[in-house]
Amino acid sequence: MLTTDSLNPNKIKNGINTKIIGREIIYFENVLSTMEIAREQIAGGAKEGAAIFADEQSEGKGRRGRVWTCPAKKGLLTTIVIKPAIESNRFSYLIGIASIAVSETIGHLLDIQTEVKWPNDVTINGKKVCGILTEAHGSWNEPLAFAIGIGINVNLTKSELPQDTAIPATSLEIETGGLIDRNKLAQTLLQSLDSWYLYLKEGQYEFIRKQWKGLCLKYDKEVTINEGTKKHTGRFIDITPGGDLILELESGRQELFRSEHVTGA
Repeated sequence: MLTTDSLNPNKIKNGINTKIIGREIIYFENVLSTMEIAREQIAGGAKEGAAIFADEQSEGKGRRGRVWTCPAKKGLLTTIVIKPAIESNRFSYLIGIASIAVSETIGHLLDIQTEVKWPNDVTINGKKVCGILTEAHGSWNEPLAFAIGIGINVNLTKSELPQDTAIPATSLEIETGGLIDRNKLAQTLLQSLDSWYLYLKEGQYEFIRKQWKGLCLKYDKEVTINEGTKKHTGRFIDITPGGDLILELESGRQELFRSEHVTGA
Protein backbone atom coordinates (compact mmCIF):
# COMPACT_ATOMS: atom_id res chain seq x y z
CA MET A 1 0.00 0.00 0.00
CA LEU A 2 1.24 3.48 -0.82
CA THR A 3 0.33 4.72 2.64
CA THR A 4 2.94 2.45 4.24
CA ASP A 5 5.66 2.87 1.63
CA SER A 6 8.70 4.86 2.68
CA LEU A 7 10.06 7.55 0.44
CA ASN A 8 12.80 6.19 -1.81
CA PRO A 9 15.67 8.68 -2.29
CA ASN A 10 17.07 6.73 -5.25
CA LYS A 11 13.70 6.70 -6.97
CA ILE A 12 13.27 10.43 -6.37
CA LYS A 13 16.77 11.21 -7.64
CA ASN A 14 16.48 9.06 -10.75
CA GLY A 15 13.11 10.55 -11.61
CA ILE A 16 14.17 14.19 -11.94
CA ASN A 17 16.16 16.25 -14.39
CA THR A 18 17.06 19.47 -12.62
CA LYS A 19 19.92 21.94 -12.72
CA ILE A 20 20.09 22.88 -9.02
CA ILE A 21 17.21 21.68 -6.85
CA GLY A 22 17.53 18.04 -5.89
CA ARG A 23 21.14 17.58 -6.94
CA GLU A 24 21.53 15.83 -3.59
CA ILE A 25 18.71 13.88 -1.92
CA ILE A 26 19.03 13.31 1.83
CA TYR A 27 16.51 10.98 3.42
CA PHE A 28 15.64 10.16 7.04
CA GLU A 29 13.02 7.82 8.36
CA ASN A 30 12.42 9.98 11.42
CA VAL A 31 13.82 13.36 12.50
CA LEU A 32 12.89 16.12 14.90
CA SER A 33 12.49 18.46 11.94
CA THR A 34 13.82 18.66 8.40
CA MET A 35 14.48 22.36 9.09
CA GLU A 36 16.79 21.34 11.94
CA ILE A 37 18.65 18.99 9.59
CA ALA A 38 18.93 21.80 7.04
CA ARG A 39 20.55 24.04 9.66
CA GLU A 40 23.13 21.33 10.34
CA GLN A 41 23.73 20.77 6.65
CA ILE A 42 24.20 24.49 5.99
CA ALA A 43 26.65 24.78 8.91
CA GLY A 44 28.59 21.90 7.39
CA GLY A 45 28.72 23.47 3.93
CA ALA A 46 25.72 21.83 2.28
CA LYS A 47 25.57 21.76 -1.49
CA GLU A 48 23.07 24.20 -2.97
CA GLY A 49 19.91 22.41 -3.99
CA ALA A 50 20.19 19.69 -1.36
CA ALA A 51 16.71 18.32 -0.63
CA ILE A 52 16.09 16.80 2.78
CA PHE A 53 13.13 14.43 3.12
CA ALA A 54 11.72 12.61 6.14
CA ASP A 55 8.88 10.12 6.50
CA GLU A 56 8.17 11.41 9.97
CA GLN A 57 9.16 14.38 12.11
CA SER A 58 8.40 14.63 15.79
CA GLU A 59 8.87 18.39 16.13
CA GLY A 60 7.83 19.82 12.77
CA LYS A 61 8.05 23.59 12.52
CA GLY A 62 5.50 26.10 11.31
CA ARG A 63 5.59 29.88 11.14
CA ARG A 64 5.74 31.93 14.35
CA GLY A 65 6.65 28.96 16.53
CA ARG A 66 3.67 26.85 15.51
CA VAL A 67 3.93 23.07 15.28
CA TRP A 68 3.43 21.10 12.05
CA THR A 69 2.03 17.63 12.69
CA CYS A 70 1.61 14.77 10.24
CA PRO A 71 1.36 10.98 10.73
CA ALA A 72 4.33 8.92 9.56
CA LYS A 73 4.47 8.22 5.82
CA LYS A 74 1.31 10.23 5.18
CA GLY A 75 2.77 13.59 4.14
CA LEU A 76 5.55 15.05 2.04
CA LEU A 77 7.97 16.70 4.45
CA THR A 78 10.98 18.36 2.88
CA THR A 79 13.44 21.22 3.29
CA ILE A 80 15.48 22.58 0.40
CA VAL A 81 18.83 24.36 0.81
CA ILE A 82 19.46 27.25 -1.59
CA LYS A 83 22.02 30.02 -1.82
CA PRO A 84 20.56 32.77 -3.99
CA ALA A 85 22.50 35.98 -4.49
CA ILE A 86 19.46 38.27 -4.18
CA GLU A 87 18.84 41.57 -2.44
CA SER A 88 17.31 41.49 1.03
CA ASN A 89 14.18 43.27 -0.23
CA ARG A 90 13.52 40.25 -2.50
CA PHE A 91 13.57 37.54 0.18
CA SER A 92 9.77 37.26 0.09
CA TYR A 93 10.10 35.78 -3.38
CA LEU A 94 11.45 32.58 -1.85
CA ILE A 95 8.01 31.92 -0.36
CA GLY A 96 6.53 33.02 -3.67
CA ILE A 97 8.39 30.50 -5.83
CA ALA A 98 7.74 27.71 -3.33
CA SER A 99 4.01 28.52 -3.31
CA ILE A 100 3.91 28.55 -7.11
CA ALA A 101 5.85 25.29 -7.34
CA VAL A 102 3.52 23.49 -4.92
CA SER A 103 0.45 24.78 -6.76
CA GLU A 104 1.94 23.84 -10.12
CA THR A 105 2.87 20.36 -8.86
CA ILE A 106 -0.60 19.58 -7.52
CA GLY A 107 -2.24 20.95 -10.64
CA HIS A 108 0.04 19.07 -13.04
CA LEU A 109 0.04 15.75 -11.22
CA LEU A 110 -3.53 15.62 -9.90
CA ASP A 111 -5.42 18.20 -11.98
CA ILE A 112 -6.56 20.01 -8.84
CA GLN A 113 -6.86 23.79 -8.69
CA THR A 114 -5.16 25.36 -5.70
CA GLU A 115 -4.90 28.85 -4.26
CA VAL A 116 -2.30 30.65 -2.18
CA LYS A 117 -3.33 32.14 1.14
CA TRP A 118 -0.66 34.85 1.25
CA PRO A 119 2.03 34.58 2.26
CA ASN A 120 2.79 30.92 2.91
CA ASP A 121 -0.17 28.52 2.73
CA VAL A 122 -1.48 26.58 -0.27
CA THR A 123 -5.17 25.76 -0.10
CA ILE A 124 -7.82 23.79 -1.98
CA ASN A 125 -11.29 25.32 -1.83
CA GLY A 126 -10.14 27.38 1.14
CA LYS A 127 -8.75 24.39 3.07
CA LYS A 128 -5.04 24.23 3.87
CA VAL A 129 -3.11 21.44 2.17
CA CYS A 130 0.42 22.82 2.43
CA GLY A 131 2.49 25.13 4.62
CA ILE A 132 5.77 26.78 3.67
CA LEU A 133 8.50 28.12 5.93
CA THR A 134 11.74 29.93 5.06
CA GLU A 135 14.79 30.61 7.21
CA ALA A 136 17.96 32.57 6.48
CA HIS A 137 21.34 31.35 7.74
CA GLY A 138 24.70 33.06 7.90
CA SER A 139 26.09 36.53 8.33
CA TRP A 140 24.19 39.48 6.92
CA ASN A 141 27.54 40.78 5.63
CA GLU A 142 27.95 37.72 3.40
CA PRO A 143 25.76 35.83 0.92
CA LEU A 144 23.12 33.95 2.90
CA ALA A 145 21.95 30.37 2.65
CA PHE A 146 18.25 29.69 2.97
CA ALA A 147 16.19 26.70 4.02
CA ILE A 148 12.77 26.38 2.40
CA GLY A 149 10.56 24.00 4.37
CA ILE A 150 7.51 22.51 2.66
CA GLY A 151 4.92 20.29 4.33
CA ILE A 152 2.10 18.79 2.24
CA ASN A 153 -0.82 16.77 3.58
CA VAL A 154 -0.79 13.84 1.16
CA ASN A 155 -2.46 10.59 2.25
CA LEU A 156 -4.14 11.73 5.45
CA THR A 157 -7.71 10.71 6.21
CA LYS A 158 -10.16 13.18 7.76
CA SER A 159 -9.55 11.77 11.24
CA GLU A 160 -5.78 12.28 10.84
CA LEU A 161 -5.96 15.94 9.87
CA PRO A 162 -4.82 18.52 12.42
CA GLN A 163 -7.79 20.10 14.20
CA ASP A 164 -6.27 23.08 16.00
CA THR A 165 -5.64 25.19 12.90
CA ALA A 166 -6.46 28.75 11.90
CA ILE A 167 -8.22 27.49 8.78
CA PRO A 168 -9.67 24.01 8.01
CA ALA A 169 -7.21 21.45 6.65
CA THR A 170 -7.47 18.89 3.88
CA SER A 171 -5.26 16.35 2.13
CA LEU A 172 -4.60 15.32 -1.44
CA GLU A 173 -6.14 11.90 -0.78
CA ILE A 174 -9.35 13.49 0.49
CA GLU A 175 -9.55 15.79 -2.52
CA THR A 176 -8.84 13.09 -5.11
CA GLY A 177 -10.47 10.09 -3.44
CA GLY A 178 -7.37 7.95 -3.90
CA LEU A 179 -3.87 7.35 -2.57
CA ILE A 180 -1.04 9.50 -3.92
CA ASP A 181 2.44 8.24 -4.86
CA ARG A 182 4.63 10.39 -2.60
CA ASN A 183 7.80 9.62 -4.58
CA LYS A 184 6.19 10.91 -7.76
CA LEU A 185 4.89 13.93 -5.88
CA ALA A 186 8.42 14.65 -4.59
CA GLN A 187 9.90 14.33 -8.07
CA THR A 188 7.35 16.69 -9.60
CA LEU A 189 7.79 19.22 -6.81
CA LEU A 190 11.59 19.31 -7.14
CA GLN A 191 11.32 19.67 -10.90
CA SER A 192 8.88 22.58 -10.61
CA LEU A 193 10.80 24.30 -7.84
CA ASP A 194 14.00 24.05 -9.88
CA SER A 195 12.35 25.85 -12.80
CA TRP A 196 11.02 28.66 -10.62
CA TYR A 197 14.29 28.98 -8.73
CA LEU A 198 16.09 29.47 -12.04
CA TYR A 199 13.63 32.26 -12.88
CA LEU A 200 14.48 33.84 -9.53
CA LYS A 201 18.23 33.60 -10.13
CA GLU A 202 17.73 35.18 -13.55
CA GLY A 203 15.99 38.13 -11.90
CA GLN A 204 12.58 37.51 -13.47
CA TYR A 205 10.79 39.05 -10.51
CA GLU A 206 7.89 40.54 -12.45
CA PHE A 207 7.10 37.19 -14.06
CA ILE A 208 7.14 35.51 -10.64
CA ARG A 209 5.10 38.30 -9.04
CA LYS A 210 2.32 38.05 -11.62
CA GLN A 211 2.07 34.29 -11.24
CA TRP A 212 2.12 34.53 -7.44
CA LYS A 213 -0.53 37.25 -7.37
CA GLY A 214 -2.73 35.31 -9.77
CA LEU A 215 -2.78 32.35 -7.38
CA CYS A 216 -3.67 34.40 -4.30
CA LEU A 217 -7.06 33.40 -2.94
CA LYS A 218 -7.94 36.86 -1.62
CA TYR A 219 -6.48 39.03 -4.37
CA ASP A 220 -8.80 42.00 -5.03
CA LYS A 221 -10.97 40.94 -2.09
CA GLU A 222 -11.38 42.05 1.50
CA VAL A 223 -8.91 40.47 3.91
CA THR A 224 -7.86 40.87 7.51
CA ILE A 225 -4.13 41.01 8.18
CA ASN A 226 -2.85 40.05 11.62
CA GLU A 227 0.29 41.97 12.55
CA GLY A 228 1.17 40.87 16.05
CA THR A 229 -1.84 41.87 18.17
CA LYS A 230 -3.07 44.38 15.56
CA LYS A 231 -5.64 43.60 12.89
CA HIS A 232 -5.93 45.49 9.62
CA THR A 233 -8.91 45.02 7.29
CA GLY A 234 -9.03 46.19 3.70
CA ARG A 235 -8.83 45.15 0.06
CA PHE A 236 -5.81 43.15 -1.10
CA ILE A 237 -4.90 45.23 -4.15
CA ASP A 238 -1.41 44.13 -5.13
CA ILE A 239 1.93 42.49 -4.37
CA THR A 240 4.79 44.97 -4.65
CA PRO A 241 7.88 44.39 -6.81
CA GLY A 242 9.58 43.51 -3.50
CA GLY A 243 7.03 40.79 -2.73
CA ASP A 244 5.08 42.63 -0.04
CA LEU A 245 1.30 42.89 0.18
CA ILE A 246 -0.53 46.20 -0.39
CA LEU A 247 -3.78 46.64 1.50
CA GLU A 248 -6.23 49.40 0.73
CA LEU A 249 -7.91 50.34 4.00
CA GLU A 250 -11.50 51.56 4.33
CA SER A 251 -10.18 55.11 4.63
CA GLY A 252 -8.65 54.76 1.16
CA ARG A 253 -5.12 54.80 2.53
CA GLN A 254 -2.80 52.10 1.24
CA GLU A 255 -0.56 50.19 3.62
CA LEU A 256 2.26 47.76 2.89
CA PHE A 257 2.88 44.55 4.85
CA ARG A 258 5.97 42.33 4.73
CA SER A 259 5.36 38.59 4.66
CA GLU A 260 7.54 37.83 7.68
CA HIS A 261 5.50 40.17 9.87
CA VAL A 262 1.93 39.10 9.17
CA THR A 263 -0.55 36.30 8.75
CA GLY A 264 -4.05 36.12 7.38
CA ALA A 265 -4.40 36.94 3.66
